Amino acid sequence: MTATTLRSGRRTAAATGLVLSLAGFVQGCAAPSSHEGAFVVRETTPAFLLSVDARDPSMAADGHGNVALTWVSGDSLAGDAWLSVSRDSGVTFSLPARVNAIAGRVVSSLEGRPAVALGAEGAIAIAWSEWRADSSGAIDLRLRAGDDLGRTLRDPATVNDDGGAPPPGLRWRELRDWPLKHRPNATHGMPAIAFTNDGALLAAWLDDRRTPVADSGRVTTLWTSLSHDGGLNFRPNVALSDSAFPRSRPALAIAAGGTLALTYHGTANGRQGHHTLFSADGLAFGGDTLLMRENRLLAATGRALTLPDGSHWVGTVAPVAMDNTRYTFEVSALVPAGAALAPARLGADVSAIDLAAAGRACAIACWLEHEPGHSRLRLATLTRRSRRGA
Repeated sequence: MTATTLRSGRRTAAATGLVLSLAGFVQGCAAPSSHEGAFVVRETTPAFLLSVDARDPSMAADGHGNVALTWVSGDSLAGDAWLSVSRDSGVTFSLPARVNAIAGRVVSSLEGRPAVALGAEGAIAIAWSEWRADSSGAIDLRLRAGDDLGRTLRDPATVNDDGGAPPPGLRWRELRDWPLKHRPNATHGMPAIAFTNDGALLAAWLDDRRTPVADSGRVTTLWTSLSHDGGLNFRPNVALSDSAFPRSRPALAIAAGGTLALTYHGTANGRQGHHTLFSADGLAFGGDTLLMRENRLLAATGRALTLPDGSHWVGTVAPVAMDNTRYTFEVSALVPAGAALAPARLGADVSAIDLAAAGRACAIACWLEHEPGHSRLRLATLTRRSRRGA
């Protein structure tokens, strides 16, 4: 897969993905074009997106000015996943390249959108849900990775390990019970991926391979798997919880010291809410912590980024004045001293928001803008104005 740099200029009440990004961002943003408020805002939507029917966007950024943008075209059950990369903090983006090898097989939704991650020395990975190429009706978790910021990607790999027939040697009773514990039409989705400090690739997702039919739609299983060869092969899947809520995807964060934090929405030890598990190596997780009891804070927060200097970027959706049918994208920052800056409002009728930090004082926002008969994907850079204590 190759790409060339190009220079340019579903409505939901709230987005429900909280992700904490603890990487060290050091690069700046594009030259400012707006001169009001606490932020300087510049729209950086690439020209090729103006005529693209895009939805379900997702972003990732690293500490070297690289930003990866993914989105989906087509409908929710027969789409394609696309990738575009910026190497200058969102000023320009490469021409889009399709990620899925077989056209029209991507399954996506607002919470179940493709996930993208950036690692050291140009490492990149994209995970998405895709119809299995047989008659089972199963949806697999697929992943492609590369080492040159997406200029080339290796062949797709399947992350979930339940795609085959029963292993040989099972006794008749085990063979009889196999479909009860391994659904032939299981759905694997809601992906979250991250590169660890030692270069391994960690994937977390939800699937219903062992969810009883009676509980289908109420609870599902949270799984993880680790790859030590850049996403070509994954270790045997590990089930962490059988009480995860199926419509809220997990989130991964990696602290500066290398500790992995995995947050999911479900029930653990009789406590319902958002829980966080911790791991030192991506293989064993423990220390379940109840992050919050209700979904309200998570839904209200939308997208949060925490930087090493203690500052925070927060993106939310907010009603347009008294109109509860249209929403804007509000982006704000909390400086280390704890003061919240007045938010910048982006768009007039938005959904599917995402946010990536391109520097300590700069963020890149993307969202879907709904217009009569059409929705389009928009991007903007926001630079925090220099102020004492900020």
